[in-house]
Amino acid sequence: MSINIVGNKLAKDLSLKMEGKFCEVLFKKFSDGTVKPRILNFNKADFGVLIMDMEHDFDINDYVINFLLLSARMKETCKKVIGVIPYLPYNRQDKEFLKGEPVSAKIIGRHLGLDLDYFITCNNHNHRLDLKDLFKIPNLDISLFEDLGKCFSEFDVLNTLVIGPDEESKEFVLDFIKNKKFDYVICKKVRNLDTNKVSIGFPKSFKMEKLKGKDIIIVDDVIATGGTLLKLIPIIQKFSVKSLNFGFVHGLLIGDTKKSLKETQAKKIISSNTIFNVFGKVNCIDSISLAIKKILNNQHGK
Repeated sequence: MSINIVGNKLAKDLSLKMEGKFCEVLFKKFSDGTVKPRILNFNKADFGVLIMDMEHDFDINDYVINFLLLSARMKETCKKVIGVIPYLPYNRQDKEFLKGEPVSAKIIGRHLGLDLDYFITCNNHNHRLDLKDLFKIPNLDISLFEDLGKCFSEFDVLNTLVIGPDEESKEFVLDFIKNKKFDYVICKKVRNLDTNKVSIGFPKSFKMEKLKGKDIIIVDDVIATGGTLLKLIPIIQKFSVKSLNFGFVHGLLIGDTKKSLKETQAKKIISSNTIFNVFGKVNCIDSISLAIKKILNNQHGK
């Protein structure tokens, strides 16, 4: 079974684990700003895997257009194409919050799936819509929170508290504590749709004294500006915690977010490399390679 793995750093890493052919992509632009990607050393194959790198300051719109163009080109040459986007863009707009808004998640999902036979992402920003609501092709949403939790395995289970920022975070908090059963609390978050301002706080039933002397780990799927999580810090620090820590999957880290996180004097700040950033310690390719191998094994068995 021949496999072309198309992309750059993540693709090269994946090719080593999959024993596939690495096909590097050159990204260029015309003078008017339109993108013109090119796949090097590309030829016919049974399977093509497309996985493009994301930097914390990347242009998300260029990324999407490049992905669409490359997946269409790969479909011309490969019998089956697997598309991998570790951080799936446009998924925050998964309903018409205000009249006249397009539901971007559905629209982008529909177009991304046009030239793919399978789609894989990591910790999709599921609130109202799941991945199956966005793609008609077979799809998989890989959770990296269990691997993220292993990075905090040295913490004392009796002296650690994991904090999730909102009701939707409970699922990945439970993944985070699979290997070590830390105590946890899920906060409440409210967003004003007109101003986009967010308020966040602990549930009324939570006894704030439980914060005292604890190693606190705040976990989230995406950190863009860090505004939501940073609102919790002054509240937490009133209770003389032992240490403050952050664990997140997708580190967009827009603007001064990296600086703001470091200024909290956190003991550990750890993310994955779905988006390349200074805190990226968890390699998403480990889980992605296993998922792709299962797809290939199922196809081979047919």
